[in-house]
Amino acid sequence: MKSLTIARYKNGYIKISDYNRSIHKNGEIFCPFCVPPLELTGVQNKFFRALPDRGGHNCGRTTAEYFNAEWEGRKLIETLSGIDGEIKIVIDLNSLVRQGESFNSNKRIHKPKENASAEEIEKYNRYTTYKKVFRDIVRTVSQMKRLLEKNTIDELGKIGFEYKTGREKLGINEVVILADELNKSLHSKERFVIYIVQSVKVSKGKIYINSYEIEGKSITTSFEYPAEKNQTKIKKDDMIIAFGKIKYYEPTDQYYLNTLSDLNVDIIKNEDLVLKFSDKEIKEKRINTNNKKESDMKQTKE
Repeated sequence: MKSLTIARYKNGYIKISDYNRSIHKNGEIFCPFCVPPLELTGVQNKFFRALPDRGGHNCGRTTAEYFNAEWEGRKLIETLSGIDGEIKIVIDLNSLVRQGESFNSNKRIHKPKENASAEEIEKYNRYTTYKKVFRDIVRTVSQMKRLLEKNTIDELGKIGFEYKTGREKLGINEVVILADELNKSLHSKERFVIYIVQSVKVSKGKIYINSYEIEGKSITTSFEYPAEKNQTKIKKDDMIIAFGKIKYYEPTDQYYLNTLSDLNVDIIKNEDLVLKFSDKEIKEKRINTNNKKESDMKQTKE
């Protein structure tokens, strides 16, 4: 990542708009993620970049897209300065969901042909941007949760995250939950849920991604799906993170996650998260073949 919106300064962090002549003169601002530290400089109060001849960043994929000054999702992010070098990152999921709703269709959006109208081209461009931004957010939210929990970066606790979803403003440990942390109070609320896949079924224009039963809890992610067979690359025993609205169906003690499309679901390959499930009771759950009926009933239960 060549350009950053925040930098490490003294015992905390600053955002690029905090950068001034005094800080520039004193120097000693660094990439928050590189080990060993990489010294940065501010550029036209737009972003931080590495000083010349310092070898460049070595943090690689550790760096979250939230801090990338060139990221397409920058408009969804607000960076707020606090006291003692604290930084708060506010992510507006509501705005992103509204964008996605315009693409919620059984028809896939394909690359326009050469004779396509300006309207078709503009819609496709919005779709590809939405697709990348939502995928980045899904990946980054699990990434930052792991970094915070492992405390792999000094003073990382001074970076706070707040997610606007529905009428709620949630911290990262509230917006992301493991499947066994599901409870009835989450009915009709939007969350990222991490779980291990038991099976994937396609039926009557919808796809159902079923979890194992984990500590007595199970969840099914579902969305409209035009293909006759599963082409998502998600398979049995994959660990996934999915974002959507949770529904609880009391007669079968089953949770559902209703989401827009496969854009809101991503496979996670991380040893730390695998370990989180290693000491939990996991067993196969008998899947009700009438998934669609239960799921639709969930959407009417408020």
